[in-house]
Amino acid sequence: MEGARFYRLYLQDTQTEKFTRLAQTEQTAYTLPSLDSGTAYVLLVRAFAAGNSASDYGEENYLQAVTLPAAPQFSLKAFSYSVRLSWEPVRGASLYRVYSFDTSTKKYTKLIETQECRWEHFGLNGNTEYTYLVRANDEAGGGSPYTKADNLSIKTCLNKPKFTLAAKSESAINISWKKVSGAAYYRIYLYDGNSGKYTRVAQTTALSYVYSGAALGREYSFLVRAFTAAGEGSSYSVNNNKSLVLELKKPAFSLTASKKGSVTITWQAVPLAAYYRIYSFDAESGKYSRLAQTKSLSYTCAALESGKEYSFLVRAFMASGKASDYTVEDNILVTIL
Repeated sequence: MEGARFYRLYLQDTQTEKFTRLAQTEQTAYTLPSLDSGTAYVLLVRAFAAGNSASDYGEENYLQAVTLPAAPQFSLKAFSYSVRLSWEPVRGASLYRVYSFDTSTKKYTKLIETQECRWEHFGLNGNTEYTYLVRANDEAGGGSPYTKADNLSIKTCLNKPKFTLAAKSESAINISWKKVSGAAYYRIYLYDGNSGKYTRVAQTTALSYVYSGAALGREYSFLVRAFTAAGEGSSYSVNNNKSLVLELKKPAFSLTASKKGSVTITWQAVPLAAYYRIYSFDAESGKYSRLAQTKSLSYTCAALESGKEYSFLVRAFMASGKASDYTVEDNILVTIL
């Protein structure tokens, strides 16, 4: 307004639609302090000349401004191969952008845009530090303010040991794993599926452990975790468990007949088996006759009649004498050429 001596700034109450005078100034700019982030404000500026004559005002003179969203207050949780970021909803935010920060180049890389308040960064290296920033953006594209002080850093856990279980004896299970970079020692846990609890059974700097006192026919579930010298452990979940049942399985065998009146019987090694017995089966009497006992993985039955059908069975035996189960369906028939 030409000839204006001062200006008055008014703020509208969105509920009552009434204006409240905030300030009077001779300047042509004014900063409103202590506003809420992500909030729309309706303002009115009037000019006053000599004699307190004022400029006209109406809705066409209203100004609307939306403050930028606040910086999200986020937290980090590290796992062996990922970092989970989470934060509370920010007023005025329509989406969030997650950035990684490279401490060597001092540059940010946008990783994801999401409307959720949680995101997990997968495919990371174990025992490695990562730095993040989360910004809130409104519908107009305005982003929350940020500085490097808003960055958060966290170190991923050690890689999870990749371990295997194998029957060692009728009462022992061998647990073995590969060396984990950065690990000072390892802990072995026994998992109880009924209670959902883990019990630590050993701590070792070696790459294997033998669990003794196991019972035949019972399932055992284990977990192996790696630890740094400072006691920081690899992440884990029930999905990391491995289970094994100490049992003597039936040998998977095959027959090969020759033109010389013989049959060669071969099979794969069976865990816990100390020896094997080979039987012939008489379908008419329903009886088995033991042909041989051996520690090898094959046996040749000779002097058989040409054109005649024979039926065989192979059973595995533990050192204690306990044998693998069998039924007539486990027999294999062969006709001599």
